Amino acid sequence: MSIRPSEIQAWIKDRSQHLAPSTLRVTYAYLVTIFGTAVRDRIIAINPCSGIKAPEVRKAEIVPLHPSAVRSLVDASPDRYRALNLLTAASGLRQGEVFGLEVDCIDFLRREVTVRQQLIGPEAGEPYLGEPKTHESYRTVPLVSSAVDALAAHLQRFPAVPVDIEDRTDPRKPRRRMAQLLFTSERRESLRRGNWAHVWERIEVNANKLLEAAHAAAYEWWVRQGRPEGAEPAPVRVPDGASMHDLRHFYASALIKHRESVKTVQRRLGHSKPSITLDIYTHLWPDDEDTTRAAVEAMLGDVPALCPPAKIQTS
Repeated sequence: MSIRPSEIQAWIKDRSQHLAPSTLRVTYAYLVTIFGTAVRDRIIAINPCSGIKAPEVRKAEIVPLHPSAVRSLVDASPDRYRALNLLTAASGLRQGEVFGLEVDCIDFLRREVTVRQQLIGPEAGEPYLGEPKTHESYRTVPLVSSAVDALAAHLQRFPAVPVDIEDRTDPRKPRRRMAQLLFTSERRESLRRGNWAHVWERIEVNANKLLEAAHAAAYEWWVRQGRPEGAEPAPVRVPDGASMHDLRHFYASALIKHRESVKTVQRRLGHSKPSITLDIYTHLWPDDEDTTRAAVEAMLGDVPALCPPAKIQTS
């Protein structure tokens, strides 16, 4: 019995009516692996999946949080975590990078944060300090004054204490057990993703309450002003399903809005390649005025003088 490529294509077409593209791609990957193994074991001569691709998965475009939503998330944060969320929005650090920061990662004089490790929380076992996600994730990010001031106030109110956690950042060195983590739980332990999800959920609910109150006050003012045209306040909210990662997207969108280059955004976010940055955020870069004609004219504007028009002979 043999399986032809046309049958694989028909199977994909049928499954696409019942499965999401991402699910179908995973299922199809298993199928490709099975047939690939069969070819290597010489059970079949040709992989019938060769030349056949699963449906493309379209990524939803990132919609950055409104600045008012970010401010409300910070304001709605418990005192222990207010500086954490402000730092994330002001630096674009990943969640694990923020959770893994130690006090000496903050340079208060230069107003910088250095990423040299991340907190890794495996599904089973205890969290530990590990290397950043990519080589490019080792980086230093400049901070605004408000973030630096918030971190200083945070340390005054919640002084860092040694946390018992395994350090696996450098396999060549002995593993230390204690770390001066900048942010810890109320039990003064390292933050866990599962517990943080519950904290974030409460923050999101309270942030939307603040936004609703602000909109109600703005709407009342608009009515008292006689409902001027074009001045009606639009409601703002933290969308359902938002996460701490949306603060990272907000940071990226702020850089892009102020016309930072792709390379700069890549370095600040710690992406391994500029193509990753473009793949996620290309739709946020503003369309500049088409200046291609002016650019070429600047380079070749004197060419007509060098190449005068040909003389036309008249009879």
